[in-house]
Amino acid sequence: MGSLNALETVSSARFWKQWLGQPLCSADTIGRVHAKLNCDELRAGIHHVYERLKRNKTLPLNLGRDVAVLDGHESHASYRRHCTGCLERTIRTEHGERVQFYHRNVTLLLLPGSLPGRTPLRLLLDEEPQRPEEDEVTTALRLLVRVLSAYPRAFDLVLADALYATAPFFNFLVDHGKHALVVLKDERRNFIRMSGAYSNWFSRTRAGIDRGSACGGTSPIWVPGPR
Repeated sequence: MGSLNALETVSSARFWKQWLGQPLCSADTIGRVHAKLNCDELRAGIHHVYERLKRNKTLPLNLGRDVAVLDGHESHASYRRHCTGCLERTIRTEHGERVQFYHRNVTLLLLPGSLPGRTPLRLLLDEEPQRPEEDEVTTALRLLVRVLSAYPRAFDLVLADALYATAPFFNFLVDHGKHALVVLKDERRNFIRMSGAYSNWFSRTRAGIDRGSACGGTSPIWVPGPR
C-alpha cells in the first residue's frame, strides 16, 4: 500500500475483521494515533518488555551469543509530499528525471535463540531516522549510542551488511566490547587478508584499518571485541 488512504480503500475486506477481530479503523484515526505517540514512552515500554522476558529466561543464547542485527529500512516514498525530515534522490523515468522524497530508519533487532518447541522471538529494541545529508552508518552509530546506554548487556554480537564495513563502525563496537559480523560483497580482499593477519591484534585493540575507509570481499568477516 502506498498510503493510509490506499489502505482505507480495502478496509471493507473480510480479512481485516478476521485478522483484527474488528473492522479496520479509518486512515485519519491511524494517522492521528501515530502522531500522538511519545517516542520516549514507547521506548520505555519496549524496555519493560525486554526486562520481563530476560527475567523469565525467555531470551536464550543464539548459537552461544546474544545477537542483534542492524539494518536500514525505508518506510515510505513520494514524488509529491515531503517534510523537513525527508531524504531526496533523483529517479530516472521515461518522462525524465524526478526528485523522490523518502524516509529511512535504521533499526536494531534482537535475535535470541529459540526455546525447545517454540518459535524464535524477535524483539525490536529501537530505531533511529536517517537525517538529510548523512549516511546510514552515521545514523546507526547514533542509534547504538542510545541503545547501549539502555541495553548495555542485551547483546554482544552485531550482524550487519556490507554497507557497515567501515572503520568507524568496527572501532565503535570494539571500543564498547562488542563483536561484529559483516558480509562483504565486492572483490576487494584487503580487509579479509588484514583480518586474518591481525586477528590477535583485533581482539586487543581497535580495527586495524584507516578510519573512514571501506572494506571489501565476498565472505563474512568477524571483528572480535576485547577479551
